[in-house]
Amino acid sequence: MRPMVERACDRWDYFCKTLPFRDDVDLGARITSFCVPAFEGMRTQVKELRNAPDEILLMIVLAGIRRSKSHTIDEIVAAVTPPGGDANAIRTAIEAMPE
Repeated sequence: MRPMVERACDRWDYFCKTLPFRDDVDLGARITSFCVPAFEGMRTQVKELRNAPDEILLMIVLAGIRRSKSHTIDEIVAAVTPPGGDANAIRTAIEAMPE
């Protein structure tokens, strides 16, 4: 899993540098935009992830963003936790992923 997290980190850095967003676009929207090509890439380039559920791919993406240090884990958790969602469960899942 570590190579996928490293790859997500590299792709996130590239995404942020080549696709600047307006200041009013929040981190959650940026992550959602990034997930489209990231999920597609993981599913087409990594045989073991071809049928992986979105939740697994999202954890890889979030761990990659955390690894990039572009945002703190608090910012990442706040960005992806839906209203009424369990932020602690999301934080635990991200922290369980290899850096």
